[in-house]
Amino acid sequence: MDIDWDDLADRYVQLIEAGPRSQPEHSAIDDLLGKAASSFPKNRPSDLAWFVAALNKAPKKWFVAKTLERVNPVPSILFDPLLTAALEEPNPSANRLFIAPCVRAFGRDAVKAKLNELAAQSERHSADSLAWTMYWADAKR
Repeated sequence: MDIDWDDLADRYVQLIEAGPRSQPEHSAIDDLLGKAASSFPKNRPSDLAWFVAALNKAPKKWFVAKTLERVNPVPSILFDPLLTAALEEPNPSANRLFIAPCVRAFGRDAVKAKLNELAAQSERHSADSLAWTMYWADAKR
């Protein structure tokens, strides 16, 4: 079964951007994310490539992050892109959405080591962005 990930992401964005939500709207968001998570392409490279690319595009990156809250395990192909998205996210609270699935799937030590590596490889990441992401890598849930 082929899933149109762009369509699901666009529908998610429309629901989120609609503003204050009633219970039916919350249910619609929950149902959409449930469908995305249950259809998640754990080993289909072409679909996983969509998720990698979407992490570089606001607002689709938020659909990816919210879907991955429900996916376990997170495929290793998404590890670096998720952490890069976290480092590039200017909102220090929102970058948690990219960090938490990685900590759950790969462990704190692996996440912290990879964050340090990625931050050292690019001048685009500030010391603040590394500190913010490390905060969430260390956070206890």
